Amino acid sequence: MNANHPAAKRDFFHGTQNTIKDGGKDMGKTIKSLVFLLLVSTLILPPLTAVAGGEYYNNLSDKAGFMVADFLIIRPAGMVATAAGSILYVLSLPFSIPGGNQPEAYEKMVLEPARYTFTRPLGEP
Repeated sequence: MNANHPAAKRDFFHGTQNTIKDGGKDMGKTIKSLVFLLLVSTLILPPLTAVAGGEYYNNLSDKAGFMVADFLIIRPAGMVATAAGSILYVLSLPFSIPGGNQPEAYEKMVLEPARYTFTRPLGEP
C-alpha cells in the first residue's frame, strides 16, 4: 500500500507502516502489555512504599520530603491500586457471592486501598 494512501498509518512505536486492514493486532498487544504492567506494578509498589515509609519516617525533619513523595508517588499508586482492586472485585463476584465472602472481598479489594489513598493524612505511612 502506498504511504500516502489515507488508509495507511504510521506506527511510531515500531517504525513500521500498518494498514487499517490488520484488524488492530498491534493494539491488542499494546493493551495486553499495559494490563500486564499495571498488574505487576500493583503487586510490586505497595511493599516498596511500606518499606520506604516505615524505615525512613523516624526523622520528623524529613516530613516535607515524605509529603512530596506521598503526593507524587504513593497517592497516584494508591489510585491505581484502588481502580485495579475495583476491577478485580467485580471479576471476583461470580466466585465470592456463592462463597458468601463478598463483603470481605469488597473490604480488602476496594475499601482498604481507597481508605489508604484518600483518608490518610498526607505524608504519613
